[in-house]
Amino acid sequence: MKAPALFLTTTVLLCSCGKEEAPEPPIQEPVHPYAAYAETRVMPHFEPRSPARHYYLTGTVTFHLAERQVTQKAEMRLAAPDRMMFRIQQDQEHPNIFLLADQDHCWLKSGGNAYEPYDALDLWIETTMRWYVLRFPWDWAAATSTPRDASGTGLANDFVLPTTLGDLHLETDAEGFPLVASLREKTVRLSDWHMATPSGNLVPLHWDWTSEQGRREEQFERFLDQSVMVDASFRPEGAAEAAMRTLPDADSVEGTGDNLDVAELGFRYLTRVPDVDLDGVQTRVPWMVAGEARYALMDHELEGTTDFQVVEERQWLAWGTHRGVNAAEAEEYLLSVLPQLQLEADGPMWSQIDEANPKRRRGFLLPVRPKGL
Repeated sequence: MKAPALFLTTTVLLCSCGKEEAPEPPIQEPVHPYAAYAETRVMPHFEPRSPARHYYLTGTVTFHLAERQVTQKAEMRLAAPDRMMFRIQQDQEHPNIFLLADQDHCWLKSGGNAYEPYDALDLWIETTMRWYVLRFPWDWAAATSTPRDASGTGLANDFVLPTTLGDLHLETDAEGFPLVASLREKTVRLSDWHMATPSGNLVPLHWDWTSEQGRREEQFERFLDQSVMVDASFRPEGAAEAAMRTLPDADSVEGTGDNLDVAELGFRYLTRVPDVDLDGVQTRVPWMVAGEARYALMDHELEGTTDFQVVEERQWLAWGTHRGVNAAEAEEYLLSVLPQLQLEADGPMWSQIDEANPKRRRGFLLPVRPKGL
């Protein structure tokens, strides 16, 4: 199932008394190529700025071995270029579960055993490819700046997107649907386009992978987008080394998309600027705003300062993002995803936005509690 790309044309007819003039040729109204590719996939021209941007897929995976094929049930969660869960299971055997929390932290649970560290590179490459293909053309504005192919008769169909892992190459078909993607030694061919739930965006259900490790086909039957998955879904319980990247002081984190997590946090804060230089003081979150008040959250007491306030450890929905949302938009977005997480708000949101450095990650903490308590 596919939807054709949309092109707008306007025909203008000129007439004069007593004489008919030949109609002017149709005027092609300019259409930004980015918009044309989005319309092909029934996607909005710009990504909605909500945390509800993750994918959940179920189906089968077939491994093409030297002398036989092995087909297993498959389940996948995808939340960023380097955040993914892949669960595969054959019959009644214990499943193999791969967790990718970021480019440095990956685990495998096999044979009913505990999670063990696993080399992240292969899964990171594939996850990066999945993420940017599914979001095409949202992250590809620069790559789609050429509206026509070399012949001048259709949309351009060959793109390159720089990523942390190198250049991601993408080829589309004549209608603008992603057809083949490659990154490093991995290649995937895409087909069987259907509507995702609930967005209605057209997504590929068939993924045919080839690499040095061989060939693997994935056929998905259920495809949910606009899902909400917290970071804890992508790491074993207690994996503290990959936790809490959500806080806004993690501004060195690049290429990981948003971070969204439910965290147990307690902290101390100042309700006014003390008579000391704060520039050299280590802070967990330099400045945050709750309502009309401005607070400094501190990791340790300042000498001579005794007016600390304390927030006892409690549950927060924490969102870290590079997107340019303001506090009101962030609160609206976080409130909108609470039902999916079975949570409800339990106080005002705390926000940290560095207006002087718009490229810095923005952080938001919404106090929450389990729904119904």
